[in-house]
Amino acid sequence: MRFTSLVIILASTALTSAAQLFYKVAVPRLPDIITNWPLIAGLFCYGLSAGLFVVALRKEDVGVLYPVFATSYIWVGLGAWRLFGESLSVLKVVGMVVVVLGVGLIGYGSRRAMHAADVQQGSEVQHG
Repeated sequence: MRFTSLVIILASTALTSAAQLFYKVAVPRLPDIITNWPLIAGLFCYGLSAGLFVVALRKEDVGVLYPVFATSYIWVGLGAWRLFGESLSVLKVVGMVVVVLGVGLIGYGSRRAMHAADVQQGSEVQHG
């Protein structure tokens, strides 16, 4: 994954996580929608996140980007624990570790696949 794509997808992930936490703050203020600033902030973060995700898709495969994006589950869980005092059980922490390991494996596999494609392409240029 290119460095710029990584930065963009991490920003998208952070914005999605922030949106979820804003929604948690917004719920007690419902049904007020017009002056519910946490709801508006959450919607804004989601929209910006989606835009960044689309930009990242121009350079990378969705199969590589989405696992990184899925780390938002971790950030929301940690944020809810820290900001709202929600429980953080051992199983939740184990699940977070599994997500991180899965993202790492997918990233490693993607790098190997890109290297193999580069080698194959170089071989075709020499023989073609």
